[in-house]
Amino acid sequence: MGIVEDLIAVYFVTGEPITARIIVLITLIALPFAAFGELVVDKVNIPFIGRKTEIFVEFFIFGVLMGIAEDLIAIFVSTGEPVSLKIVLIASMVAIPFAGFSELIVDRFNFVRQSHS
Repeated sequence: MGIVEDLIAVYFVTGEPITARIIVLITLIALPFAAFGELVVDKVNIPFIGRKTEIFVEFFIFGVLMGIAEDLIAIFVSTGEPVSLKIVLIASMVAIPFAGFSELIVDRFNFVRQSHS
C-alpha cells in the first residue's frame, strides 16, 4: 500500500505520468518503511495504555507521521521537487486516508486462519 500511496502523492505533486524509473525509486523507498511497520510497529504491545489508545498511537505516529515522511522522501527523490508547505499538505492529504485504512482495516484482518485442534 505504501507504493500506491507514494505514487498518488507524486502524481498529485507533479501531474506527470508515472514512469518505470519513478516506480523503482518509490519501491526502494517504501520497502524499508513497510518492513519497519510490519516487523516493529505491529509487534509492539503496550498493555498499560489500552488497546484503543494503542491503535490511535499506531495510526498517528506510524500511519500519519511516518506516511507523510515517506511521501515527502518519495516526492523529493523521484521528482527533485523541493519540500514546501504545499508539498507537505499534499503528502498529508494522501497519507491520512491510507493510514486510517491500513490501521483500521488491513492490520485488523487475519490473513492466516488459526487451526483448532
